[in-house]
Parts: sequence; structure tokens; C-alpha cells
Amino acid sequence: MSIRTAILALTPAVYWPLNDTNSSTAADASGNGRTGIFLGPVALGAPGPETGTTCLASSAYPGGVNIQGNNTFPVTPPVTMMCWFGATALATSGNVLLYDGSSAATGTGLTMHGTTLWTLTGGVGTGTTGKVVSEGQWHQFAFGYSPGVHYEVWVDGVSVQGGAIGTYNAVLVGNALDGVTPDAGLLAHVAFWGSLLTTAQVLGVWNAGPGLVPVPPVTGRAATDADILALETKLDTIVASVRRSY
Repeated sequence: MSIRTAILALTPAVYWPLNDTNSSTAADASGNGRTGIFLGPVALGAPGPETGTTCLASSAYPGGVNIQGNNTFPVTPPVTMMCWFGATALATSGNVLLYDGSSAATGTGLTMHGTTLWTLTGGVGTGTTGKVVSEGQWHQFAFGYSPGVHYEVWVDGVSVQGGAIGTYNAVLVGNALDGVTPDAGLLAHVAFWGSLLTTAQVLGVWNAGPGLVPVPPVTGRAATDADILALETKLDTIVASVRRSY
């Protein structure tokens, strides 16, 4: 089984594998038609966490994908969000990894403070999970919450924090969903559910993948066939755009 197959088996509301070759949009593999928009400095076709797969690479924060405008996530919490992310260095503080909402007052998600994972809950604030992740490896991150009931944070299929949670401003409908790189790195398999997944379900998705595997450097590495294909696709897009202009 692959990560993609395991995620689709849980029927996500939005799922961006980020194995696209198109230079402007991220396909939604959930079948719900919620196409994502790429953010920041991104390159497509980088090596993914599984052999033979590709993903999104970014040289700076916030490179990634989101959804905005009329193409929104049509549910209210509970919600679970998940992604795979890896960086050769985690140095900056307070940058978002996974997020829903339109501002710090309404947003909920995960942020990175150096190598330590933090939570963000709109109208309440931020707090550390105490979980330190290793640089140079792919990690699975997931955050689920049901306001007034329970929240849970997982890293690599294991719960690292959870418990009762109060009711807070968790506005979702009409706001953006984001999966971005808090530091320069690689991003894959960004997914959102309109439900609170269980630890067994999150672990099942993790177990479908390759485990802890190295992350290739974003810069300074030898070009792969995927890199060359991504450049060719971008050049084809530029040429087609110029032709239409004339």
C-alpha cells in the first residue's frame, strides 16, 4: 500500500498529493474538485518520500499550497489535517506548517519553532507540544480537533499531545486551507478531513509509507529526471503563453 492509497481509503475532503507537473495549480485527488493554488517560491517534481514519487520543493517560507475564495472547505469542525514535510535544516521560529482560517484570530493548525512542533488555536494562542523532530528526514504531521471536546497531535503516526479542548474561534468556511514549508524543504500529501481521525487511522497512513527516510537537499543537489521534466513543463507553459499573447 502507498501513502496515497491509505489517505484515499479514509475519504478526505481535500487531498493534494503535490505530485503535479502543472506550474500553477495542485490537483485534488479526493475527487471533490478543490484545486489548490501554489504559494511562494515552489518547484515541482522534487523526489517524494516514497521511491519513484515526486513532490513540491520550496527554497523559503511560505512555499506550498492553499485554497481560497469560492472553492472553500464546506464543513465546520471537527477537522483533521495531515502532511509529509522534511527539511535539511529547521532554523526559523513561528512559521506555519498546516493551517485553516484567514488570520491568527480564526486560524487553527501546526507551526514549527526551530525543530519543535507547536499548536495554534484561533483566539486562544499557541503552545508547544514538546515534540522535537529530526532534521534531514521526512516526517508525517497531523492535527485533529473538535472544539469543546478533544484535540490530538501526531508525528510519524504517534500521538505526541492531546486532551480536552475548550471552545474557541475555529472559523473554517470561506477561509483558506494551507500546507506550507516553515523552512526550506519538501512537502507532500497535504490532506484535510471533516472529522477527527483516530490514532489507529493516522498510524495506518504512516505505516503505508516508507518510514523515516532521508530528505534530499533543496539546493546544491544533482538534477534528477523529475527536475528536468519540471523545467521542461515550465518552459512549455511559458512558450504557450507567449504564443497566445501574439
